[in-house]
Amino acid sequence: MKLSRTLASLLACAVVAGVTLAGGSAFAAPKITQPFATLPPSSHPVAFSTDEGEALYTANSDGTVSRVTAAGVVTAAYASLGAGAQPCGMTTATDTNIVWVGDRGANEVAKVAYGGGVTKFALPGSVAPCALASNKAGDIFVADELTNVVSKISAAGVVTPAFATLASTAHPRALVVDKAGNVFSANSGDDTISKISPTGAVTAAFASVAPISGSATPVALAIDSAGTLFTANFTSRTVSKVTAAGVASVFSVLPEFTAPNGITATDGDWVTVSNGGTSTLTLIPPTGGRGSTVASVPTGDVVAGLVGTQRGIVYSADSTTNEIIRVGLRAEFSSAIPTDTLVTGRAYSFTFTATGIDPIGFSADASTLPPGLTLDPMTGILTGTPVKPGTYSFAVNAQNPLGFDGQRVTLTVLPGLRPPTHF
Repeated sequence: MKLSRTLASLLACAVVAGVTLAGGSAFAAPKITQPFATLPPSSHPVAFSTDEGEALYTANSDGTVSRVTAAGVVTAAYASLGAGAQPCGMTTATDTNIVWVGDRGANEVAKVAYGGGVTKFALPGSVAPCALASNKAGDIFVADELTNVVSKISAAGVVTPAFATLASTAHPRALVVDKAGNVFSANSGDDTISKISPTGAVTAAFASVAPISGSATPVALAIDSAGTLFTANFTSRTVSKVTAAGVASVFSVLPEFTAPNGITATDGDWVTVSNGGTSTLTLIPPTGGRGSTVASVPTGDVVAGLVGTQRGIVYSADSTTNEIIRVGLRAEFSSAIPTDTLVTGRAYSFTFTATGIDPIGFSADASTLPPGLTLDPMTGILTGTPVKPGTYSFAVNAQNPLGFDGQRVTLTVLPGLRPPTHF
């Protein structure tokens, strides 16, 4: 997951959902929509992906692929993988709306074109083609957890069955690709991260996330635009941070019984983890640490993983009830658009509020505001005493490091009553 917008200013301090955050408005917190949408009863999603328009795709246990738009509109049977399908992994080709699904039932990979058309690619010798990732050219890489082979399917559909072979102890569970086209695998069998060059050369132990004792079992992997990796470690219930040079450190130690199974990270290194053991989502700030629970489902229900968009939206699901969970990290307005009628000479105040990670600031072109009013960039309070009648239309933006949201506001100012004239 990659995304960042620079926001200069805002040096206050806030506490959000138990996490101390640097800067921003004191009321800021991620926006949780639960449920954001609901899939059919037979779905039980197991893998997730998004497209450039922030639509969510789910690969479901019943062999279907569902699509949920950014507005929450569900196409339940967007595509069908056919009888006997057992989807186990998913990705979207970079900068496209083409979805790829790994199918352990048929030992193949399905390409789902925009609109739902399905083309299948056989992977000779594959048993569990469940870890998928895409480079910027649209090529797809598929790692088999049992054979330790990484296959490549080019954007033109050419299959290279054994693009790279990992160590026999690797058992890769997740893949990501950096800007240079290097592929990284999280290896659950030996607690390593492998690096595969664009030509297929393998550095088997690029990094180790193994703890001092016991095992880590990395099962999910995320990358930011600087090439920093984050792994969700199932057994040690930790999150590891791996620099572009391969230096690993413990970024977070999660509570007992969490059993993390999914991870995504923003360019500012806000990390969200899904926890299969406690049926929760944990948000970890850029400084690391224990993090904070931002969403949960009933005990016993399954949270199968999660995925993040390019603009700071995280999707997950209760795979038992088929309810989709949306976590908004970028700035989004929570206040309604004001439609007040103002009167000259009479004081006015309205507070714009927004959700998202801190710092959050507010802005508007001062020349477009009703004369006499000002907008505080820290608090979002529009205040003052209007002095000139008229109708004023202006844009107000809420912005944080992950993105911005805009509102178009129209306010009418009426002339106030003049005092009576005395002769």
